[in-house]
Amino acid sequence: MVTSVPNDPSDDILSGEVSQELILPRDSYNASRNVSELIKPHFLAMDNGGKPVDPEGEPDLVLEVERKVKLRLRKGDQTRYLDLLALESGLLGEHPVHKVFRLQAMGVPLDDGLAEKLKPGRFADNLFHSVTFQYLQNKETSGVVAEVFPDGTFLAIPFDLPSEWYGEQTATEANLLDIQPG
Repeated sequence: MVTSVPNDPSDDILSGEVSQELILPRDSYNASRNVSELIKPHFLAMDNGGKPVDPEGEPDLVLEVERKVKLRLRKGDQTRYLDLLALESGLLGEHPVHKVFRLQAMGVPLDDGLAEKLKPGRFADNLFHSVTFQYLQNKETSGVVAEVFPDGTFLAIPFDLPSEWYGEQTATEANLLDIQPG
């Protein structure tokens, strides 16, 4: 799967802001695996010309390319750019900025200009892919894409929760006694 977003001014229409608590760095990140082990098998990288290529090479920088955050991979004289959605998340449903923080914990440097855009209070959520989707007939919301799965489905973090998503009853825990192991 290739995840490249053209440099289209309409991208800004889909931008919004998620809650600040979702984008603050955690105290620590699991940096025990190699970056190559985190790349999902169904993703490709892009070369300098925008052609899809295998995501091979050593990660040397996290930077902004065509207004989105990418991981630069170097293999000899070849440069490839990998979208952050191609990397496994540390926690399912976390904001993709945490992939940046984990890459930093793994020793991959962050471009200075990008670092400024990721600071709390200056956070630029439009650096990450966003989508508008219909949740009820004739009702839409938008949010940042947190995960893309092999079948093309995605998980999004809404910028604003629709009023229909606020329930009067609190969520309850599943009763494990009702589960009959096979």
